[in-house]
Amino acid sequence: MKSSVRCSGIAALILSALVTAPAVQAQQFIATVAAACGSPAVGGQLTVPASAAVTVGDTIVVAVASSSDAVTELRLSDSRGNVYRPFGAERADVRRFAAVNFVAPAATALATSDSFTLQVGHPAPAQEVCFRVAIFRGVVSSSGALDTFGGSEDSGTALSVSAPAGHFAGMLNFASFAYAGDAGTLSTSGSNVALPRICSAGNALCLVAAYAVGAAAGTQTVAVSSSNAVPWAGSVSSLYALANLDVFKNGFE
Repeated sequence: MKSSVRCSGIAALILSALVTAPAVQAQQFIATVAAACGSPAVGGQLTVPASAAVTVGDTIVVAVASSSDAVTELRLSDSRGNVYRPFGAERADVRRFAAVNFVAPAATALATSDSFTLQVGHPAPAQEVCFRVAIFRGVVSSSGALDTFGGSEDSGTALSVSAPAGHFAGMLNFASFAYAGDAGTLSTSGSNVALPRICSAGNALCLVAAYAVGAAAGTQTVAVSSSNAVPWAGSVSSLYALANLDVFKNGFE
């Protein structure tokens, strides 16, 4: 009888810990701190100054579009030495362009005197690249964190990419879409948010970054619609909210 009471008491304590665990911390988009298109043919890189400061503890997510599908040639860095890992890539087999995401925890703060550099190992003479640096708060960005990515390519007015099934609700899904041509008006629906597109001269290469926080567990999709059909490639990276891990830590530690 005492054993039964003791087990009931332990169960009650565990249940209480779970019930009183903090609410899920919402992921926040803070700002775009750099965005540009250009040619890396001279010097093999494109460097853009930071337009705003980046706080220690925030997550730096970078969307990249390249007119070459040689994604292993791409490297991302900043002037403070934060470490960026490629996290999801998709290559368009026909048009030979690519969409790539990079993620870094801001271990060192950045100021407006700092800069971001996209390095290309062996740039082609006419290669174009575009990248956008976005800052988020409330997500897990360490290399050992639970996360996934997915990719897709097509031609049309529905730019859409899905992360694999098995996601928790509340994950941040960040997508980069690389495309060529005049896409016309871009729009989103539901929880999807698109950041302003950037394009090289003559729309030879364009990049639109978008994100959505998954409302439910399972497969999660980021989508942007265009009024004109374009060939595109999309890559999505999914990052766990801090509270996805904190609920277990606070309930059982």
